[in-house]
Amino acid sequence: MKKIFALILCVLMAASVVACTPKEDTKATQKPTQKATEKASEKETQKPTGYIKYDSDSDSYRDDALAEAKAILKKTPYSYLGLVSALEAEGYSTADAEYAADHCGADWYDQALRMAQDAIANADTVLSYYSLEGHLLNRGFTEDQAAYGASQALGYSGNNNGDALQDAKDYVAQYPISYSGVIHSLENDGYTHDEAVYAADNCGADWEAEAIEDAQELTKYQTYTREELMAQLTYEGFTNDQAAIACNTVGL
Repeated sequence: MKKIFALILCVLMAASVVACTPKEDTKATQKPTQKATEKASEKETQKPTGYIKYDSDSDSYRDDALAEAKAILKKTPYSYLGLVSALEAEGYSTADAEYAADHCGADWYDQALRMAQDAIANADTVLSYYSLEGHLLNRGFTEDQAAYGASQALGYSGNNNGDALQDAKDYVAQYPISYSGVIHSLENDGYTHDEAVYAADNCGADWEAEAIEDAQELTKYQTYTREELMAQLTYEGFTNDQAAIACNTVGL
């Protein structure tokens, strides 16, 4: 009887030990599958939409933008607005880009001159003052900066009455032209209005003779009525009196 009782007691103790032993946490020890690992990696490396490389939360970004602005201007001339856009394209925020443009120490007039000189060097044809000025305005320079850059690059600084006068004489020698036509042509070449007027006043042209020559050239290749020829000559800048004399001369 004692043996049977001892055997029962042993069985009960063994069952108690088994019940108290903790189960292995298979979830904690289970290795992730390859598919799960790939999903986690993709989630970690994915960038948000509208990602901006730099923002204004740290002064270090402004320092980076400033350093990059100075490096850019050493290689390529820019206007203030052009430089801001270039930095924004590199990922800097607008605030950081404007900070860099404000503090980079650039002389924007000098930048305009450099860009004008580059445009002249790379142009296939001779650039007029107005085309060069327009090029600078399109690149973000102010009107004053563009005017300075174009005039300096073309050598039209100070008083150019002598050069303007010679160019006016060349125009008159090449083809029939009106007084206002000379002024307009010289201004397109970059001369100031005063310089162009001086040249037209002193080039020695006979404007009536210019109108007659123009009328003769026009009627040589095309038939005109008197009204049509008057309209064409006045369109080219001749006065009504000059146009009328020219029409009379060619028999209209």
